[in-house]
Amino acid sequence: MCHNGEIHNKSLKPNTDKNWEKFDKEIRDIKKGKKDYVPMTLEGCVVRFADTIAYLGRDLQDAIEIGLLNDDSEVPQRCIENIGTKNDEIINSLIIDIVENSYGKNHISYSTENSKSVEEYKDFNKKNIYNNKKRLVERGKIEEMYNVQCTLSKIFSGP
Repeated sequence: MCHNGEIHNKSLKPNTDKNWEKFDKEIRDIKKGKKDYVPMTLEGCVVRFADTIAYLGRDLQDAIEIGLLNDDSEVPQRCIENIGTKNDEIINSLIIDIVENSYGKNHISYSTENSKSVEEYKDFNKKNIYNNKKRLVERGKIEEMYNVQCTLSKIFSGP
């Protein structure tokens, strides 16, 4: 429910002050589009960070493979130096950073420098991948293919 990897947090401390009434309200708010709720547990905080880590490098590699970007040379220098450009480099760098900055604490955290790099990476991906004109031109085709795939999945998965 609080996955929301698109929300940037340098550090995330679980909100343990929740009861069923507050939880139900959050669910209603999230369905209406509110996305900035904090997970109740450290595990939930890890999931939010993992969501970001999972898509940063993968989306960059995918964008290069399909021709949205020529290569990774356009990635901001801070990002290249601190966390890399390949998916495995990014995963490794950020997991080590999180462990080093969170171990034995009641929160999950990046170092200040890597937090800035992650935020810059997200901005880069948004501008150069998610809002890339080449991709946006094909939006109708992508939505149609997705709808067909969803329909086929329902047909073949059975009752």
